[in-house]
Amino acid sequence: MKTITLKSVLAVLVALFSLNANAYGFKIDDVMYDIISSTDLTCKVVGDGSVFGNAYSGDVIIPSTVTYGGKTYTVTTIGSKAFFWCRNLQSVTIPVTVTTIESSAFDLITSSFTIYNYATTPQSISSSTFSFPYPTIHVYKGCKNAYTNASGWSQCQILDDIEPTKITSITLEQTSAVCYPFEGTKLAYMVYPSDASIKELEWKSSDETILHVEDDGTLVGISEGDAIATATAKDGSNVKVQCEVHVNAIRGGGSYKRRLSSQTTGGSSITIGSIVQKSVYFNLQNIGTDYIYVTELRVKNPNNN
Repeated sequence: MKTITLKSVLAVLVALFSLNANAYGFKIDDVMYDIISSTDLTCKVVGDGSVFGNAYSGDVIIPSTVTYGGKTYTVTTIGSKAFFWCRNLQSVTIPVTVTTIESSAFDLITSSFTIYNYATTPQSISSSTFSFPYPTIHVYKGCKNAYTNASGWSQCQILDDIEPTKITSITLEQTSAVCYPFEGTKLAYMVYPSDASIKELEWKSSDETILHVEDDGTLVGISEGDAIATATAKDGSNVKVQCEVHVNAIRGGGSYKRRLSSQTTGGSSITIGSIVQKSVYFNLQNIGTDYIYVTELRVKNPNNN
């Protein structure tokens, strides 16, 4: 019978510890990460692999991006039990890039624990993300209502006392644009300074019967005419910029290379942005083996159900 020595037991324990540590991905500046997507280059903060709770302590600052293996990953998530039972943890700083905080991420934390949250939109959390005693959450000024009204956050004490670096100017790549009904054209823009804390803009159209503007600056024509798209900073600076938009008439027929079938009518429907649906119906006329010609084009206006 083979004798089990203390040395062999220690070797097994070391091997198990190594496997456990490797399962967590990689470590940078004392914070552990797992890769979420190698395609999208996203990752999440995870526990440090300690057997009884995690060993994070003091003040932990989560960066918005980390570089590993020659690639830069965006930190979008705080994983389940990432800071579970960290009895010596004083605070965690969360960047704006984090959009999800998983279950029990801050479970069994001390009463003096504090979070500095730099996201203007409350992250998606579960009912068990926090536990008693609930932490104090510091957010940007003006963001308190968003957090207190968001699911799961109201149990925490929300203080909107972080002073944001406000936007001083917004520039558009084009101050005039032309688009067609139900075809999206995205406006390119830059916000200054580059380190502005809250870069989100509120987009509005001067006439929703002519032009609709999506939250990301996409122009969607509704009907022929002229309107103005206005972008206003959401950080309270009231900085704004405008673009004059002309919406042309609906595009007429045209030739399309497509195999014909016995069906002489057809249609398609696509959604542009959040509310605009483009439904195109057409009658077909055979003008050749591989071609069809659109002889009638009708577009459904979302404002006229």
